[in-house]
Amino acid sequence: MSEITFLASSKPFIIMRDTLESESPLHQTNEEINEFWVSEVTFPEWRNSLKKVFSLPYIYEISTIQHNQFIHYIKTYLEDGDSVELAYFSNQHDLSHGVTRIIETSDPIIINLKSLVYQDRSGTYQMSTHNWIEELSHKLYVNEYSVTTIMKPFNG
Repeated sequence: MSEITFLASSKPFIIMRDTLESESPLHQTNEEINEFWVSEVTFPEWRNSLKKVFSLPYIYEISTIQHNQFIHYIKTYLEDGDSVELAYFSNQHDLSHGVTRIIETSDPIIINLKSLVYQDRSGTYQMSTHNWIEELSHKLYVNEYSVTTIMKPFNG
């Protein structure tokens, strides 16, 4: 089995590699930065399956989703009104089964970057203004049973 994670976004998702390297947290090496990538999903069967779980139009395969570099990137480049959705599948060769599982068990995770609220089936958690990146890095924000929505709404 090979796992795979997808990202859907409200607008084209482009990694600004040069800016990312200059703004990288000190504990990140260039090798770790280069592990963070996105690639547009062009395979028609995957796109059609993923459209059943995502509400956003631009769909990508993404690496290192549980990596602080991803959180840092989202913090830096997600603009007011933007959102991304994430879905993790433990077996890319049986994507349709994973899509069905997400639809049937729908256990969404919502992260609001404006109000710094993390919400899942366990409840709502207010993250600290000064330490939210560290807090979020310790949370399970992607799993096989949900679509995670990370948003930065215009109003809190």
